[in-house]
Amino acid sequence: MAVSIDPADYNVRAKSVRGPVPVFDRSKHAHVIENCHCYLCQVEVGPKSKHCSACNKCVANFDHHCRWLNNCVGSRNYKLFLHSVISALLGVCLILVVASYVFIEFFLDPTKLRTDKHFLEIKKWKLRIARGKKGD
Repeated sequence: MAVSIDPADYNVRAKSVRGPVPVFDRSKHAHVIENCHCYLCQVEVGPKSKHCSACNKCVANFDHHCRWLNNCVGSRNYKLFLHSVISALLGVCLILVVASYVFIEFFLDPTKLRTDKHFLEIKKWKLRIARGKKGD
């Protein structure tokens, strides 16, 4: 969801003309956005908007451009971005808990981990062989 939502400023999204973005001339303007006007997007933007050089568009409440999502994080998708980060962290924690359990059980009682019917058959077979040798 965080990837599918366009975080661009409202005026950038509302602009119907999709042509090549003009080249920014630093001799005319010191910054891309001055007085809430973006000279690259050619629109009026909000006071907290910033122009992303990777996406080449103005983003409302710009936080950062996420490489993993290949999308900017702004006010429209910030909560969804946090949800994706939290779910990834929970997934990593779950994997660590399961791996720790398996690692500890391997050293405490490895037979608990071997519940497949093939392992049970091998265990019974080894017990029969051990009983047969004791009887000799």
